Amino acid sequence: MENNINGAKAALTAVIGAFGAIFGWYGWLAVLFAAGMTIDIITGVMVANLHGEWRSSIMREGLAHKVGSIFAVLVAVLLDAALSLVVGNLPGVQLPFVIPAILGPLTMVWYIIAEFGSIIENIGLMGVPVPGFLQKAIKVLNNAVDAAGDAASGGEEEKTEE
Repeated sequence: MENNINGAKAALTAVIGAFGAIFGWYGWLAVLFAAGMTIDIITGVMVANLHGEWRSSIMREGLAHKVGSIFAVLVAVLLDAALSLVVGNLPGVQLPFVIPAILGPLTMVWYIIAEFGSIIENIGLMGVPVPGFLQKAIKVLNNAVDAAGDAASGGEEEKTEE
C-alpha cells in the first residue's frame, strides 16, 4: 500500500515538474485561470440550486462570458507574440532590451482576480461568512493589476458610458 502511495506521489511530482519545465510560470497562470473559472461555475450552480433559481439561460450567459474571457486572453497573448516578432525582426535594428510578454499575463491575472472575486461573492451568497480582509485583498489586487496595465499601455484606460 505504501509503495502505491509513494509511486503516486512520484508520478504526480513528475507531471507537475514536467508541466513547469515546459510551460513555466505562464502555464501556471493558465492553470489558475482555468481553476478559477471551474470553481466559479461550480459555486454559481450551487448558489442557484440553493436559492431555487436555476435557469439554463443564465448558465448559457455565464458560459458565454467565460468563453469571451478566454478569447480576450488569447488576443492579449497574440498581441504579445506579434509585438515580439516585429521588434525582434526589425531590419538593421538591434535593440538593447527584450520586449517582455506583458499583455497576456496582465490580462490573465485580471481575469483570475475577477474569477476569485466572483467565487467569494458566491460563497457569501451560500451563507458562508467571508472575511472582510479577503474581499479587500481582491479589490486591492484588482486595482494594482489595472494600474500595471495602464502603465504598460501608456496611460489610463478610457472610460465609457454603459
